[in-house]
Amino acid sequence: MTKTTFQLEIIQLGNTCHFKLSGERGLTIATQLDYPAAITQLYTQWRKSYLSYYQRLRGKVEGSGVARLKNIDWRGDLVQAEAKLLDQFHYWLLSHELHPITRKIAQASLAEDCQRVEIFITCNSKELARLPWETWEIGTHLGTKGKIYIARSPANISNESVHSIHRKPRILAIFGDDTGLDLKKDKEELESLFGKDVITFVGWKQGDKNCDDLKHEIVREIADEKGWDILFFAGHSNEGLGGELSIAPNTSIFIREIEPALKIAKEKGLQFAIFNSCSGIDLAQSLIDLGLNQVIVFREPIHNQVAQEFSKQFFRSLAQYKDVNESMVDACQFLKQQEKVLTYPSAYSIPSLFRHPEAELFRLQPKGWKRWLPSRLEIVALGSVLALSILPPLQDGLLGIRLTTQATYRYATQQVGFQKRAPVLLVQIDEASRLKDPRLREISPIDYSYLGDLLNKLSKLEPKTIGIDYVLNREKEQTENTNKLRKVIENTVNKDILLVFAADEFTGKDAGVSPQIADLNRTMQGDIYFFPGYIELLPHGKDCIETCPFAYLLAIAHQLKQESFDLQSQAQQSLRTSVANYLDNAKDLDEKTAFLHRLRLPIFPSFALWLRPIVDFSLPPNQSYERISAHKLLEGDIPPRIGQQVVLVAPGGYGEAGLYEEGSDNFPIPLALNFRVKQFTGGEYHAYMLHHLLTQRLVVPISNFWMVLLAALLGKGAMLMLIGNPHQRKQWIVVLYGATTVYMVMALQAYISVAVLLPCVFPLAVFWTYIHFSSNTEKFQ
Repeated sequence: MTKTTFQLEIIQLGNTCHFKLSGERGLTIATQLDYPAAITQLYTQWRKSYLSYYQRLRGKVEGSGVARLKNIDWRGDLVQAEAKLLDQFHYWLLSHELHPITRKIAQASLAEDCQRVEIFITCNSKELARLPWETWEIGTHLGTKGKIYIARSPANISNESVHSIHRKPRILAIFGDDTGLDLKKDKEELESLFGKDVITFVGWKQGDKNCDDLKHEIVREIADEKGWDILFFAGHSNEGLGGELSIAPNTSIFIREIEPALKIAKEKGLQFAIFNSCSGIDLAQSLIDLGLNQVIVFREPIHNQVAQEFSKQFFRSLAQYKDVNESMVDACQFLKQQEKVLTYPSAYSIPSLFRHPEAELFRLQPKGWKRWLPSRLEIVALGSVLALSILPPLQDGLLGIRLTTQATYRYATQQVGFQKRAPVLLVQIDEASRLKDPRLREISPIDYSYLGDLLNKLSKLEPKTIGIDYVLNREKEQTENTNKLRKVIENTVNKDILLVFAADEFTGKDAGVSPQIADLNRTMQGDIYFFPGYIELLPHGKDCIETCPFAYLLAIAHQLKQESFDLQSQAQQSLRTSVANYLDNAKDLDEKTAFLHRLRLPIFPSFALWLRPIVDFSLPPNQSYERISAHKLLEGDIPPRIGQQVVLVAPGGYGEAGLYEEGSDNFPIPLALNFRVKQFTGGEYHAYMLHHLLTQRLVVPISNFWMVLLAALLGKGAMLMLIGNPHQRKQWIVVLYGATTVYMVMALQAYISVAVLLPCVFPLAVFWTYIHFSSNTEKFQ
C-alpha cells in the first residue's frame, strides 16, 4: 500500500489567511483568502454552548462566565451552534481560492496505487488552532472517504523523532487530580485490554503521599531505565507554559519541569502520548517539539464520561494493532454514532492528533507468536503469489527462463562437462533423407520398406538396443512392405538386439506396434506420451506391466543388455511383463539398473508437476546425444561407438510427422536451446530423457508453492527484525541484499552440483515484499 503526504501551513496575518501546500517532488501551491470574522463569533458562541451543556468538566474552566440557567435547552442550543460553526467553516474552506489545494489532495487520493493520504496542518495562531480542522471533508463527493487522514504539526520542532524499539509494549499511566472525576473505569479498561504486566500506574491517592514525593515519583517513573512506549495521562490539565498537568489537589506540574525526564524517556523509546484531559494544544506542541512521534489531546475542556468513552474505544482499536491515527478516527466515529452524539454532542470534533512529520505512525506490535500472524494485506499478497505459483503455463515460462540462465551460468563457470561420447545415437529421418529416397515423398505413414532397410543396416552394426519412435500399426496400407519389415525385425531380434517400439498407450486405443510386424514376446513397446519439459516416469506404486514410458523402457532395456539379459527364454509371454517380473524379483541388480527400477513419479498428482524431474536443456544437445541423418547411415557413414550407444530412430523434423495430427511431433524450441537448434522434435525429447536416465542426471524441481511459504516465513522474520531495529535498517538491508545474491548463486550451483532446481522469482518476490512492508508497517495491518 502506498501513501501520499502533504504539509499544509496556514498563517493568519490580520484578516488574511495564507495557505501553502507542500508535497513530494518539490510540490508547492500557495494561495490566500480573507478570514471571515463570523467564524470567530460562531466559535465563541459554540464554546459558550459547549461549556454550558457539559456540567462536569474534566478541567478547570476558571472565569468562563458560564452560568447554568433554567428552562434552556442547552443541548439543542449546542447542536445549533455546532451546525452554524461547521457550516460557516466548511463554506470558507470551499472558497474558490482553495480549489487548487483541495483538488491536488483529492487527485492524490484517487490515484490507483494510493490507499492513504496524510495531511499535516500547521497553524500559526491559537485562533486557527482551535478550529475543528479534522472535520474538513476533502473530496468526499469523489469517493475519497476513509482515505484522507488529517493530523496537526507544530510550527517549531527542535528535536528529531523517536526510533521504535522492538520489545514487549510498556505503558506508563499517570493518574492526576481526580477531583470531580471517576478514573477507576479508565484503569480497569486499560488493565482488561493490555494486562497488568504491560501497564504501570502512578498517581495521587487521597492521604497516600505528599505532593513533593508524588512529583519525584512521576519524574522517576517517566525516566525509568526500561523505557516506555506509551504515556497516558488522565486528570485535569490547563494551558500555559507549554502545558500544565494537575497531579493532585492544588498541585500542578509543568511540561517544562519534566522535560529532562521526557528526553530520557524519548531516548528509551517513548513514541506516543495521550492526554485524557482538557485544553491540550500547548501540551501537544511542547511534546512534539521535544521529539515525540505523536500526541493526542483534547483541544477543549472535556466531560469525564466523554473522555472515558473516547479512551475506551481508542485503546480497543490500538489493541487491534491499528495505528494511532486510525484508532483516533475510530474513537471519534464512535462518539459520532447516533446513540452517542445525542448524549455527547460536539464531542467527536474535540480530539486532535499532533504528529512529528518525520515519524511513522505508532502502533502496537503483536506479542509472542501473534507477531507472526499475517495482516490482511499480507494474506492477499501471499495468496496471490501462491495462486500464481501453481499455474502450469507460468511455471513453464519461468522454467524456460531459468534453464537459459543455467546454460549461461554453465558456460560462464566452465561447468559444461564435455563427454567423450554421448550415450544416445539419434538416427533422424529428416528432409535430407526424403530428398535422397523417393519412397519418402509420401511419408505419412512412413514407408515400411525404407524403415526395414534402415533397421537392416543398423542390425549389421550390432548395437545392443534400438528404439523405433514410430507407431507401426498401419500394416493394411502397405502389405508387401509390412512383410519385409517383419522379416528384418525377426532377423534383428535373432542377433540378440533388443527392440523397443513406440506406442500410444495413453489413449488406450491399441495404438502400438501391430502383431503383423513385431512379436511382443520378443520385443517391447513403450508409451511415447509425455509432458513437454518433464521426464516421463512410471506413476507411484506402478510397474511396467500395464503401461511403460518409451524412453524409460528403452533405458531399462539398454541396462539389461549390459547384463546380458537372456531374451530367448522369454518367447512364451510378453517380454515387457517378463522384464517387469525379473526386476521385481532379482536380488543382485546392477547399480544402474536398480536405480532405474526404483524411479517413480512423486506421490503427488502428476498434473501438479511437483518434484517431477525436468529435462535439463541447459546441457547442449551434443552432450546428450549424437545425431546422424538416416540417408548418411544408409550410404555407409558408420558412427564409431554405436555398439555402446542406445540407437533411437525417429522423425527428423518433417512437417507430416506426428501421432495425433500432422506436425505434432515438432515442438516449440526450448528457450535454452533457441540459439543452438533450428527445430526440436519428439525424438530429441526422448533422446534428452534417455541421456538423463542413463547418466542419472535427474534434476528435481522444488515446488514454488513450498518455497513461497518458506520465503514468507523468512520474510516475516526479517520484517519483524527490521521493525525492531529501525536505526540499523540500512545495514540490515545491505546484508539482506547480500543474502539474496548468495541464494541466487547457490541456486544456480545446486542445479549443477546436486541436480536440485531451487526457484528464485516467486520466493524472492515474496521475501522482498515483506521487506518493503517493513518500511511502512502502519500501512500493512
